[in-house]
Amino acid sequence: VVEEASPATISTAELGMLMKTVQSFLSEFPKLELGDISTRANRLLTWRVAVGQAIIPAGPHLKAWWKWCLLQADTAYKVFIRASIHQREAILPTAVLPVVWEQLDSWMRPKILDASPKDIKDWVSMRARQGKVDESHVVLFFLLKTFQPGSPEEKVQICNSVLNPSVCSQPRAAQVELLRWKETIKRCAELQCYPPDLL
Repeated sequence: VVEEASPATISTAELGMLMKTVQSFLSEFPKLELGDISTRANRLLTWRVAVGQAIIPAGPHLKAWWKWCLLQADTAYKVFIRASIHQREAILPTAVLPVVWEQLDSWMRPKILDASPKDIKDWVSMRARQGKVDESHVVLFFLLKTFQPGSPEEKVQICNSVLNPSVCSQPRAAQVELLRWKETIKRCAELQCYPPDLL
């Protein structure tokens, strides 16, 4: 197991600058709606990329925090997706947020919650009433559990998309559909789905 270096300490001046940058560039995160179950996983993946792009202007500290949060949520989710139904409810990220990011996390966590569906907000509020305050990486894990990338539903939807791309009569629409189909093939490979028979 490769150990990650501890995050760099953030000075008071850097924190002040970060706060101004967050207020300027990150007033809110893109909204994440539940929607149709067959497209949830793709919607979450798109949202993660959009948030990652939105964070870039805020500098390296925020980027490092986001990368760490995603890594911890993904690690716990991989354990969750492989676990039996009886074990799943006990699974949560076990990593402790580095102390240097506590203030940063306290600014960003409400933005993640505001962007999340109502179910996630209600769940986090209920846990808070029980004295369990979930940090951002735990909230991201709850989002993964809700949107379920890599779940059987996503695999079925992906296989259907590969086998039955949309029919397009216009060249522009056909080009967009081809790009979408190639992305679906890549996602199929990521999930280690069997490729469809060529015939």
